[in-house]
Amino acid sequence: SFFQNNIILYHDAAAAADCFRELFSLSSLSSFSPPHEKEEHGVRHKFCSRFHRHHSLRTIMMYPRRLVLLLVSAPLLAHAFGPSTPVFSRSSSIRNNNHGLVMRVSIGDMARRGKIIRMLDKAVVPGDRVATKQVIATQVVTKDTSRIIETMSWKTRDAMLHKVRMLASKYEVPVEKSFGIPPTTKERERMLMETAVVKRAERKAYNDKVNAERDAKVTAKRAKEVGSQQEAKKMAKMLEKQRQALIEAEEAKMREIEAAEKMKRDVAAADRAEQERRAAEELSLAKKKKSAAKK
Repeated sequence: SFFQNNIILYHDAAAAADCFRELFSLSSLSSFSPPHEKEEHGVRHKFCSRFHRHHSLRTIMMYPRRLVLLLVSAPLLAHAFGPSTPVFSRSSSIRNNNHGLVMRVSIGDMARRGKIIRMLDKAVVPGDRVATKQVIATQVVTKDTSRIIETMSWKTRDAMLHKVRMLASKYEVPVEKSFGIPPTTKERERMLMETAVVKRAERKAYNDKVNAERDAKVTAKRAKEVGSQQEAKKMAKMLEKQRQALIEAEEAKMREIEAAEKMKRDVAAADRAEQERRAAEELSLAKKKKSAAKK
């Protein structure tokens, strides 16, 4: 009757192993006695009489049908939901295995998300719409907030952009289309090229200046050691050449900077023309749809 009614599991692993070994061992079935019940502090527990030395351990009663159901459903649940992924792991945040896509929670994203949510909660001034609008325009819709949202993962970024835009739309605060959206590869390459031109010119001018100063010091030292007028004249001529070289380097630097500025203006003009062209296309398409709807 004991095998038909229940199976007793002990919290202690060693006691559970001994109990199950005795339960399912054919040699000990004849010597095994049914369990007895004992009441402690108003709670009734079941114990194996063979293992009465573990009387202080509380037991868990599981029917065979439940145990079989758990054993059968375990692989199905693992196949349906995939294996568990640790939060703190040195592996990549997203892995594609046989069980599907597994994404690790990003601690940095959670911190940035909490910062944005706290900012949005503090931005709303109860009963004062003008003050709330001013706070949103000066503290929420800013470059720092956009930079924080850009560093988030795509899912968290979409959620935070939705929250910011909904709040700004509620209080009629304009939000740019590029707010919180990280630059594309072409945009990053273009910005790197623009900054590289200026940095290259500055580095070249600095190196020329350092070399000229070093050459001037060496020449002056040699002229002082020689102490001749001819050497002094040669030194003066060399210094004049170096001065002219510095002037030409400065002029070249200015030309490169002007060229970089011109390229930046040309790129901005091209972008504006492209935006105007897209707007015109959208306007013409809307007019066509409207005329078609009227027909």
